[in-house]
Amino acid sequence: MLALGDWLDAIDAYAVVDEVYRDFDPNPPPVAQALHPRLITTASLTKVYGLGSLRAGWALMPEALVTKAEQRYDFMAVNPATTLLNLALSAFPKLAPLRARAIQRAQQNRDLVASWLSDSTCFSVQLPAHGIIALLQLPPGADDLALTRYLAEKQVLVAPGAYFGAPGTLRLAYGMEPARLGEALERLEAGAREYFKGRS
Repeated sequence: MLALGDWLDAIDAYAVVDEVYRDFDPNPPPVAQALHPRLITTASLTKVYGLGSLRAGWALMPEALVTKAEQRYDFMAVNPATTLLNLALSAFPKLAPLRARAIQRAQQNRDLVASWLSDSTCFSVQLPAHGIIALLQLPPGADDLALTRYLAEKQVLVAPGAYFGAPGTLRLAYGMEPARLGEALERLEAGAREYFKGRS
């Protein structure tokens, strides 16, 4: 990050660093903006804190950029209702317990996914240490777009890795209630086995 900041300094530019998943790490590194003034940190109440319906986030940047950022924001976004803003502000004193709950659930679900993967015949992955997103590796040559279409017909919704520049994978989000996650993983495995069986 420091090297990136120095490079941005040399070309008189800034970079936005989306740190929306950062707080899943129990011991997160410093925010990017604290490391270099050319790095702008953005985050929100959505992913970790589960308050996406409030549509609230923030940006950390040098003070000299704030007015320019506010002007551009006015052209790009609609201001949320005052009630939602007030609810978002009232959430800040309660973020620590929300974060602790999210970290606990992420670890519990990570363990559940790891156990499921140990028995899976269709998927493999090196799970991230923190967070709730993984890219499941498909068998060599498998078409992730075709598989996701097939799974959707079976009421199993996952995103093809091709949408994220990673063809041959599926994007798995596992932040839901553990009981629902267990059922979802079973349905994913059953649907994938059925799909691959019909193509072998």
